[in-house]
Amino acid sequence: METMNFKKILSSVAVIAIAISTGACGQDLARSLAAAAGQSSGGNNGSSAQVTDPYKGIDTQGAASNILGSQSFSIDKVTQTLKLSFNLPVNLGGGSMQFNIDEIPGAFLAIGPDPSNGKWTLSFNIPLSHLVKGIGIIGPTTLPNGEALPGVPGGEPPRIAAHITRGNVNIYIYASVKYFGIFVPTHGFNPFIDYSFPLKNKAGNKIMGYFSTVSAQNGFDGGVFLSLVFPPELAAVLDSLFS
Repeated sequence: METMNFKKILSSVAVIAIAISTGACGQDLARSLAAAAGQSSGGNNGSSAQVTDPYKGIDTQGAASNILGSQSFSIDKVTQTLKLSFNLPVNLGGGSMQFNIDEIPGAFLAIGPDPSNGKWTLSFNIPLSHLVKGIGIIGPTTLPNGEALPGVPGGEPPRIAAHITRGNVNIYIYASVKYFGIFVPTHGFNPFIDYSFPLKNKAGNKIMGYFSTVSAQNGFDGGVFLSLVFPPELAAVLDSLFS
C-alpha cells in the first residue's frame, strides 16, 4: 500500500514538473493533475454512461377540443405504450368498465364519464411494439361500410386490423408503424355528415391526426374515428426500438 501511494506521489510530482517546464499553469495544470489521478487509478475517471432519450425532440403527445368534446394522445416512455382518449357523442349503452383486450396482448380499454365535462370517454392503451411487429390479426382494412380510413395515408397496409366486441362495446382497430386508427360505431346516433377535426401536437403547431365523424350509410352505423399519423422521425424510432 505504501509503495502504491509513493508511486502516485511520484506520478503527480512528475506531471507538475512537466507542466511547469512547458509553461502550463492554472486550468492547464488542473487538467494535467486530473488526468494523472485518473491514470493512477486505472483510467476510471468516475464518469457513468448517460442514458439517452430516443424520443428527444419528437412529438409524443397532443390534444384537441371541439364541439364533440376533447381528444388526446400520448406515448408513455416508461411503459412504451400509446394511449388514446376521446369523448363519445353518446353512451354506448352500459356503465363504466375496463377490460383487457385478449386479442392484443398488453392492450386494454376503459369507458367512463369524463370528470372535466361529464361526457362519456373511451381510453385505449396499446404496447408500441405491436405497431411494428404486428400480432397476426389482419381483418378488414377499411371502415365497416367499405370506405377508406379517414385521415390515414394510403399504400401502407395495417399490421393490426382487428374487430373487438365486448358486450355493448364494438370497436375497430387499425395500426402500423406509420399510423394508428380506432373506429367506434355509435348505434342509434347518426352524425349525418363526415367531418374531420385536427388533432395537434402539444405545441399546437403541427397536425398529428384527426377526429372524424362518419355518417351512417349502406345499412352500417355511423360513428367516430380517431386517427394518428406518426411523423417519419417517430416511425424511425419505433422501428429501431422494436424491429
